[in-house]
Amino acid sequence: MGESLPTNNKFNTAETLNWNDIKFRNDNSILINIKFPITGKKYCPVNLLKFLHSKANKNTHSPVLTYNSGKALTVADFSKDLKILLFPVFGPVIQFLSRHSFRAGIPSALSNCPDIANDNDVCIWGRWSSNSFKAYTKLKLSARKNIFEKILRAISR
Repeated sequence: MGESLPTNNKFNTAETLNWNDIKFRNDNSILINIKFPITGKKYCPVNLLKFLHSKANKNTHSPVLTYNSGKALTVADFSKDLKILLFPVFGPVIQFLSRHSFRAGIPSALSNCPDIANDNDVCIWGRWSSNSFKAYTKLKLSARKNIFEKILRAISR
């Protein structure tokens, strides 16, 4: 989330994901320009972005992720709101969750599919240049599945 959210409400439009950074394409795909990349029920990100766009301030320099008041969703806001949302599911242990926790999702899934992806693929996807990705992929599939199901239940309420 640090790649698309401002660090505070005095956001820099050159660093924050704005509506002019998102291109809706005719083939129902979306091209998102992440300016500064850091080295069940399914939700379609394309449909969610289209919905947000239909409700948004059409100023192309406004942040994509805002509250109804128009205040930008910041990294700190995201972390705080996520912990509030997930506290009923996880309890006090939620204090250890951070926005960095999301970085592990896809590499963890890929690491369980050696026929699809090898360690090099996982490194590339997670933007790692070392074996540090192994710290993110250490949970067994069953443990991650249990955690992801709890998160999905929490956000589906």
